[in-house]
Amino acid sequence: MIDPHVHLRDWTQSHKETLAHAFDLAWRCGIRGLFEMPNTDPPLTHRDVIRRRIADADRARPVPERTPFHGLYAGLTADPDQIAHVTAVHG
Repeated sequence: MIDPHVHLRDWTQSHKETLAHAFDLAWRCGIRGLFEMPNTDPPLTHRDVIRRRIADADRARPVPERTPFHGLYAGLTADPDQIAHVTAVHG
């Protein structure tokens, strides 16, 4: 089973949910994949923050074969530099 829409917080909102807790709970409930729809602070709209989020998720999975797959939706803004980067990489 895959949950395509979960809100995981950590960082300044870890009192609401954390990656580690969600991964553990999902695995125990038989969910083998999570796609994170983050509403984090800071938002996932820049490469460095997205990379930090992926690294945090990797650290929250101490035994990867016993934690669900982690997919991540990230934001795209009207920032011309961000659009130029996406276009250059995927254009």
